[in-house]
Formats: sequence, C-alpha cells, structure tokens
Amino acid sequence: MFYKVHQGVQLDSQTVENLRSRKWIESNAIRVYKNKVNIVAELKLRVNEEDKYVVVKYFGWRNTVSFILSPFMRSRAQKTFDHSLLLLANGIRVPAPIAVYTFRRFGFIGENFIVMEKIKDYRLAREVIRDDNESLERKKIIVREIGRMIRKIHEINYIHNDLTPGNFLVDAEHNVYLIDLNRMKKKFFLSWQRKMYELAKLNLCSCDLAYSHKDCLYVELLEEYSGDKSKKLYELMRKAIRKNRLRRKAKKLLLWRKKV
Repeated sequence: MFYKVHQGVQLDSQTVENLRSRKWIESNAIRVYKNKVNIVAELKLRVNEEDKYVVVKYFGWRNTVSFILSPFMRSRAQKTFDHSLLLLANGIRVPAPIAVYTFRRFGFIGENFIVMEKIKDYRLAREVIRDDNESLERKKIIVREIGRMIRKIHEINYIHNDLTPGNFLVDAEHNVYLIDLNRMKKKFFLSWQRKMYELAKLNLCSCDLAYSHKDCLYVELLEEYSGDKSKKLYELMRKAIRKNRLRRKAKKLLLWRKKV
C-alpha cells in the first residue's frame, strides 16, 4: 500500500512529484547548502499562486536500521515541521515551515521533505563568532540570544540534541534562527548536568572556563541562560566542556580508524 502524509500549504501535484526526486532538486537548485545524506537547497517554487524562493530539505537514510523501524516513526521531515511549529509557538525563531510531505510504502518511509521559509542575507553564528573583524559586542548579542533560545527550549523539557554554532543563522538585523530540528527530543526530566552538556557543545571559547577573562562568551551564554553566577553552576559547565572535548576526540579517533 502506498500513501502520503501532508501538512501545511497544498503544493500542486507536479511540484510535489518534482520534489520527490533528489536529482530534480540538485538540477534545479539555485543554491545547494548541503548534499550528503540529506540535501538542503534553495529553489524557486509556486506557493499559493505566486513564485517564492524557499529552502527545501530532502531527507535520505543514514542506516538500514532506521529504515526498518520507520513504520513506527514519524519521518524526519515531519519531525522538523512539528518542532518548527512548537518552537515558534514558544517565541523561538526558526525558518517558518510551509509544507511537509512523507511518502510511505507498506508503512515504510520513502521520500520525505519539508519546504521552509528562506532566511535572507544570513551568516552562520559560527562564522560570526570566529570572525576577528566582527565586534565583540555583536558576538555577545548573538550569544545572549542563543542562550535565551536554549533556555526556552529546556523550559518546555526539550533538547535540541545537535547544538553547534553552525545550526544558528544570523540575519543582518541580528535576528537568530535555529535550524536542524529533526533530532529534538522531549525529556521527562532535564538535569542540570544534561542542560550544561548541551550548552557545552557550542564550543564558544578556548578558555573552557578554566580561567577568567573579560571577553568570555561562555560567561555571556550562562548569564543569559540562567542568571546564576554560582560556583556550582560554573563547575557543572566545566565538567560538561571536558566531557564534550573527550567525545569529540573519541569521534575523531573512530573516523581515523575507519580510514586506516
């Protein structure tokens, strides 16, 4: 049995068929942002009787196990759509979702993609933070906004689960948008250790909070996130940073061993 699940704006049948083809997306993209397991591309599509520049994310498969379990799961495109609406309802900026389609064959997820608002004139937060020509004040504004956004996510007992500065877009007015929402998870309980570990993944400063200095972006993040300047909180953050460093080293080692 073949069927599709759709939410959002109804796209015309030919557009939907086109977007089911990864090759069509690659061939017609104005710009391709990513093209590995998933493809993320800017396209010009007909939406609500007018031509619009949008971003389409088409999801591929990372492993066979996920495909086998897919009859019991939402598609990653559907998760992104649902999480986008959730975060927007809680005052967190994300690219507005326009439409999502999931095609299934006998329950197994086939093609699945989401159409989203295009954010104009943006830079990745990672680029801004690492740019020596950017003012420290602008970096602090961005980091404070990231802290506010993560606090709100944690307040509704969710984790993003893939926090990096590369998953935040910054437009010309300093508005910050969070992307890559398909890994978000609902947690029954979020410990402070788990919260700090998610924050530590941002890798904001080389000091790792080991010493004090006036331009530390971790301090800006924590003050906006909690307002707590206690030694206990900072010690939890230091431990989380060390744990994250070990995780990254282990990941690099595994990748190296695969290549050998």
